[in-house]
Amino acid sequence: MAGVGDKPDFRVIIVGGSIAGLTLAHCLRRAKVAHVVLEKRDEIAPQEGAFVGIWPNGAVVLDQLGLYEGLEKLTAPIHRMHIRYPDGFSFSSSLPKAVHERSGYPIISLDRQAVLETLYQSYPDKTNIHIGQRVTDVESLEHGVRVKTHKGAVYHGDIVVGADGIHSRIRSEIWRLADDQSPGLISTTEKTCPYIDPLGFTVEYTCVFGISSPIPGLHGGEHVNSYGEGVCVITFHNKDGRVFWFIIEKLPKKYTYPSSPRFSPQDASEFCGRLADVHVFNDVTVGHLWRNRTVVSMNALEEGLLSTWSFERMVLLGDSVHKMTPNIGQGANTAIEDAAALASLIHQMINPMTPQKASKAAIGRLFQKFQDLRMNRVQSTVQRAHFGARFHTRDDHLKALVGRYIFPYVGNLVMARTVKVIGGGHKIDFLPPPKRSLPWTTQTDHSQHKMHGSKVLWAYLFPPENDHDVETFTCKSRSRIGNTPETSSSPRPVCHASVEIFFSLLYLFGKQFTNYPQLILINIRVAIPMALHSFGLSPLAHRPSTIGRILFIELVIVMIDVVYARQDIGEAVNAGVKDMTVRSKNSMGFLPYVLSYGSTGV
Repeated sequence: MAGVGDKPDFRVIIVGGSIAGLTLAHCLRRAKVAHVVLEKRDEIAPQEGAFVGIWPNGAVVLDQLGLYEGLEKLTAPIHRMHIRYPDGFSFSSSLPKAVHERSGYPIISLDRQAVLETLYQSYPDKTNIHIGQRVTDVESLEHGVRVKTHKGAVYHGDIVVGADGIHSRIRSEIWRLADDQSPGLISTTEKTCPYIDPLGFTVEYTCVFGISSPIPGLHGGEHVNSYGEGVCVITFHNKDGRVFWFIIEKLPKKYTYPSSPRFSPQDASEFCGRLADVHVFNDVTVGHLWRNRTVVSMNALEEGLLSTWSFERMVLLGDSVHKMTPNIGQGANTAIEDAAALASLIHQMINPMTPQKASKAAIGRLFQKFQDLRMNRVQSTVQRAHFGARFHTRDDHLKALVGRYIFPYVGNLVMARTVKVIGGGHKIDFLPPPKRSLPWTTQTDHSQHKMHGSKVLWAYLFPPENDHDVETFTCKSRSRIGNTPETSSSPRPVCHASVEIFFSLLYLFGKQFTNYPQLILINIRVAIPMALHSFGLSPLAHRPSTIGRILFIELVIVMIDVVYARQDIGEAVNAGVKDMTVRSKNSMGFLPYVLSYGSTGV
């Protein structure tokens, strides 16, 4: 039944008592839109071993609904992170603290059960939430939709929202009805799901999620990311000492949904036993996490994004339409943003100025607007999570080299990428922004979020010269990885990142990588026209600056290579190696000075 003040001409049926589904229920209640939630399980918040990270983009929505403060009290904010590598090298970063200072919200982590319990208990009218009702059939009507459950219950409404996760019944119903009414609308390839082109779900990683009792050496408010060869271990430490953790590992083969592998408790035990000696941080190993476990589960990690979000009067949000690995902590936060965006659009469509019942065509436009509004931002986030899983597990030599020798020294770049992920998220537009939220959470044009990682790098290293583009593609940074955060503000952080990356690459490859290492390194010059192209600028139209920067890179690379060569002449001569170092030894005394003056002049 619609409550007092509800808009009686519109009713939403939410399938799934997930974080996305319950957040949407809270949003619709505040919008005075009639709704009902159908959850197939017999309890709303079972303990499944999973945990959730709430980042600022999700926190601001929950705060608008009056839910965030209760969640924040249950845990400790993450203020420091530690990164560890297989060779034993590690470094620490205050990036989480900088995120808190920038946004007004810390990064917090707590078990999924606690989040669901908070969302459920804080919902005032429990009669709108029906537990133990598994949807079996959806029928789209001319003026509404009818939903049936396995217990024979029937629910009528105007739209159905599938917030029922990766194994979504509503997605299956969309596919079934689309095949009946519009054959070919949803392709077989989308259903069998190659990863991203065409869009869909695949499985390349498995994950063990766990919660452990306190472990000496792991301190509250800290987070560890331990990179390994094909595996990574990530932990978050609560204020009560409990450790939330997950271990992901690449599978021997790639699977396509729904043919995902299934795992038993015995599989989880064997998995963690095999990795028991893998170091997490200092002397803590996976074996410590396993011995102190209180709850654990093992799952396949689906990844991907569907290109069809709706059909007729049904629409998908959250994991039912986009799924990502947990490496960047954005699964739940992206679903919360979905709920806020959809609720805002529903509120706009059925405002008091348009009291007539929404037509099927109007609902179709609503769903298309929702997908258009969210697609670019969601796609960008899914791609970043996809990259994150492979970066953390050192999936290839390049990622391993960059992660070990460059990543520790480019804190500004990491902050810029973090801003891209959590800045400008969708909020509830009919509720005021929370007092604690800072200006960076102001909504932006989300079409700008569709940017590949390479473009972010070029934008960071080679910002355009006009003020508008500089403001768009750079950020003010409060922290650098490995250092105590201090307030600094620069419209062109290019110097830090470019110098750090440049010299790290030279250190790796500059010393006799081949007989002519500079000929290989000089090819870095292609970054200049690529950077211009990524901004839609023509290198030919900017010939002076393009040529000047290319010459600068060429001269400096050769100069540094000559300096390395001078250091290695003795070793090369003794070894009988007749490379460029030896053949050019007579020129080594003055050549660096010539090159130095030349590059300065350019």
